[in-house]
Amino acid sequence: MSDEPFFDDDIEYADQSCPKCGGYDVVRRDCTAIHCDEGYVDEHETDAINYAPGEYVKLRRSELPECDECRGYGCHIWCRTCGWDVLEQRFLSKKCEDEFSAREEEVRQK
Repeated sequence: MSDEPFFDDDIEYADQSCPKCGGYDVVRRDCTAIHCDEGYVDEHETDAINYAPGEYVKLRRSELPECDECRGYGCHIWCRTCGWDVLEQRFLSKKCEDEFSAREEEVRQK
């Protein structure tokens, strides 16, 4: 995973280690989905500008649907070394999981 290009200006290093491999190549970026507003879907029909004064009742965060890309977190945090998704507690892909398992097996055999 570390050989992938690191050109995205929105990606920054997180101040934590990977809970799976212990590495410090953990990065984060805000969710880039157009409809995402800090993890929740920005529903324009509930915008206060569409209502007369006094008519608008603000929705609580729990009533808004979660963003389907970031699942309500508002950001993505993952390890570039092993491919572990820190928030979802799973590997980003089957390939990442297989590579991690192979490295773990090599260490056990030594």
